[in-house]
Parts: sequence; C-alpha cells; structure tokens
Amino acid sequence: MKAVLAAGALATLCACAHTAHAASMYSPLALPVLTRTEAVPALASDPSPRLMLAQRTIDREWITRADSLVDPNYLRGGKSEPGAMSMSLLLPGAGQLYVGERSGFLYLAAEAAAIAGVVILNNKADDYNAEAARIAGAPTDSASGWSSSRWSKATGGDPAELEALYAADPHAYYQVIGDNPAYAAGWATTSDQEQFVDTRELADNRLHRAHALTSALWINHLVSAADALRAARIYNLPLRDNLRLKGNVRWRHGSPDVRVALSGTF
Repeated sequence: MKAVLAAGALATLCACAHTAHAASMYSPLALPVLTRTEAVPALASDPSPRLMLAQRTIDREWITRADSLVDPNYLRGGKSEPGAMSMSLLLPGAGQLYVGERSGFLYLAAEAAAIAGVVILNNKADDYNAEAARIAGAPTDSASGWSSSRWSKATGGDPAELEALYAADPHAYYQVIGDNPAYAAGWATTSDQEQFVDTRELADNRLHRAHALTSALWINHLVSAADALRAARIYNLPLRDNLRLKGNVRWRHGSPDVRVALSGTF
C-alpha cells in the first residue's frame, strides 16, 4: 500500500511540474514556480507524466468468535494458548509441536527417557530384593540364611512374633533382621548378613532413583506446559491493535534459528 501511495504521489508531482512549466511560458508571474526539470530531474527526458504503480500480495485472514480457545482478536493461523498449555501438560512437548517449535521433541525425549528409567530402576530394585530374600530365606527353614530356630537357640527368645511379621509383611521382616543387632544371632554366617544388607541397599538405591525420576516427570510436565504457553504467546504476540507478531524458534544446525513475521490488519 505504501508503494502504491508513493507511486501516486510521484505521478502527481510530475503532473504539477509539467503544469508549472507550461504556465511559465505564458506568464511572468509563474517564473518562481519550479519547472518540470527542476522538480523531477529523472523525468526531464519524458515530456508527459507517467503513473507508476507497485503491487504486493496481501493475505487477509479472518477469525470468528465461534472458534473455541482462541482470542477473537487473533488472526486465523494463530495458536491457542490454553490449548498449547493443556497439550504439554498432558504430554510434554505436544504444545510446542502444535505451535511449531521443535523443542517439543526434547520434552518428548525427556519424558520417554524418564519413564524408561523409572521402569528399569523399579525392575532392578525388584531383582535386588528378590536376591536379598533368597539370601535370607524363610525363617521357619533351619537351612536358611536367617533361621528363627537358630536365633531362638542362641538367645532363648520366642520367634513367633517375627514369624508372624514375615507372613504379614516380608519387607518389614527383612528390614528387622538386617538392621536390628538383636537378631544377628539368627544368621548362619556374618558373610550372609553382610551380603543381605548390601543387596538390600542396592535395591533401596534403585528405588530412590526411581522416585527422583518420577518427580522429574511431573516437573517435565509443568515446565513443558509453561514453555508451551510462552511459545504460543510469542507466536500470537500483539504489538498494536492492528498488528500481530508471529515468532518461531527452532534448533537448526546446532544453533537456534529465530523467525519472526509481522502481520497487519486493516
């Protein structure tokens, strides 16, 4: 539009200059008026004014109030901010991909890696706990690593309560015979007890790491949702009542690639 206006102004100026030159030939009063040559030197060789037009393509986009989750002031082609945030809250990275940012793949990769890590660590903890249970054995078996009859014979204590604990909650039972020195006499050898304790520690370590990754999963959901909201807001960022700035940030060839488009409505 600016090009059209500029061309029109140039043609008008040429026409005025031509009229002024003609007037200067017949009236002394017109001498102070600029001649055609003085006004537009570039057109001195052309005795007649020309209208030069420039054209550019203008894409008009419209939006209706029926479009849900979208600000009616935004152009069609804009991105829903609540929609992008909700997508990434449910599946990290989905909102970024909806907006057009490839950073969504990073959130998806982090989500997949964390889930895989939780599964692997939990399985490894189960394996270590199963190994510890094998080392300790059943308390009622005299050949087990820890035997209630062996403990009762060495201390004179009643193993009935401990055997009941084993039947009700094996995890609590293993913790008692492993951590409480009062039950050390029930172990066949000191080596069995140390191996049992070490294996249980390995299982607990894997469980702690799995819990940490689970927390990281929730954090990834929240951070991804906030980032998706940011990305959609930048994409639809309003500059003035009739202007919109649409931005896009991508990772390209090892460095960020920022693209910004300015759209005007009239």
